[in-house]
Amino acid sequence: MDYIFHDFIVIIRFLVLITGFVDAIKYRIETNKIKKTKSSRDVSRRFTIMAIICDIILLVYVILIKDPTLFIARLMSLYFMCELFWWQYIHYPYKCRELDGFKKPNFLIFLWNACLSNKVRKRL
Repeated sequence: MDYIFHDFIVIIRFLVLITGFVDAIKYRIETNKIKKTKSSRDVSRRFTIMAIICDIILLVYVILIKDPTLFIARLMSLYFMCELFWWQYIHYPYKCRELDGFKKPNFLIFLWNACLSNKVRKRL
């Protein structure tokens, strides 16, 4: 009976790892879309930041409970989310991009601007 339970746990862990991989791949698909179109116009920066923050919290919890399967799944997902946000920064449709003397804002300003409400923030 104990062997059946152990085998069940191994199968569930494998399925959790596959699910984590699929979860991470959806962010890679969005990144590839941005790379192909060279614009992040249709991808929400706020959504990506919220996903990153939630994943960091989950990752801290997984470290505390010491589950290597969930750690790998959450770490993959966090990596692909950060990659997505980076490519959003690279290909963001800045308002003044085509003007002479345009300089892309630094990453921290871009991050702060993404966190602000649409009513408060200034369009980059």
